[in-house]
Amino acid sequence: MCSENRLTSDSEALVFQIVSLARERFINSSIDVCSDEDMDAICIILKDMLSIP
Repeated sequence: MCSENRLTSDSEALVFQIVSLARERFINSSIDVCSDEDMDAICIILKDMLSIP
């Protein structure tokens, strides 16, 4: 998942390890973006896990 970015190795969305992170942690980092398709899949899984309609 999220394989179309500038990271040097494969990455995964850890939807079973939901945590709150400060936005400042990601300033000037190598983190990129997920495709719309990957984000849709992540949203579906999170909604199901959290019982959100």
